[in-house]
Amino acid sequence: MSDLPAYDAWAWIFDRYWAHDLFLEPLQRLVLTDLPPPARILDLCCGSGLLAAQLSELGYRVTGLDASGETLAIARERAPACRFMQGDARAFSFDERFDLVVATYDSLNHILQLDELRQVFGCVRRSLAPGAPFVFDLGTEEGFQTSWSEPHIVVEDDLVVVGRGEYHPGDRLAEYRITILRTEGGWVREDVAVSERYHRPEDVLELLGEEGFVDVSIAAATDLGMEDSSDRNFFRAQAR
Repeated sequence: MSDLPAYDAWAWIFDRYWAHDLFLEPLQRLVLTDLPPPARILDLCCGSGLLAAQLSELGYRVTGLDASGETLAIARERAPACRFMQGDARAFSFDERFDLVVATYDSLNHILQLDELRQVFGCVRRSLAPGAPFVFDLGTEEGFQTSWSEPHIVVEDDLVVVGRGEYHPGDRLAEYRITILRTEGGWVREDVAVSERYHRPEDVLELLGEEGFVDVSIAAATDLGMEDSSDRNFFRAQAR
């Protein structure tokens, strides 16, 4: 994964300008209709708590896990009824077992190596109750080749943010660089970078099987109510 300070540095900017609460409907279609409240849900890589807040409002008991302390500070303010914990998606454990684990907004694309993605899947399986589902999305290569490369620009009186991405198909690595200019007794510049990797579905399916998941299915985001969102697929797997 990218260095943690990069995520802390742009947490509030991402939450204010680029975070989207688009993931509840796909989850309802994939799993929530068969999982009534007050089921226990782990929101893995929960970010600033948009989805956790929605799930909590529906009556679910939500735990959020994220590596960024700054992001979690926003989440705790947004969703005070949820429990938020700081931790690494590749190495976490809970005494309790969850009825559902979700990981959305291509958060697992930030796991750059397949052996580390395997570690995530292992932690998830051990955190699920027997037979409970795991739902996550991953960015598609088409999405990295198109929407990832589109610039994102914010201009305000006291803030300028420029985000630009580049995808390298040879190693399936996507890099996103963000330049932040803000006034703090004068203009101050900060540059941060994050990386994601396109994981081929066949590799993901193999890892899920090796880590003890069964009944794995893949659905395009556009088939789950996310219009104009061909840049991600949703995976649903069952803990054995």
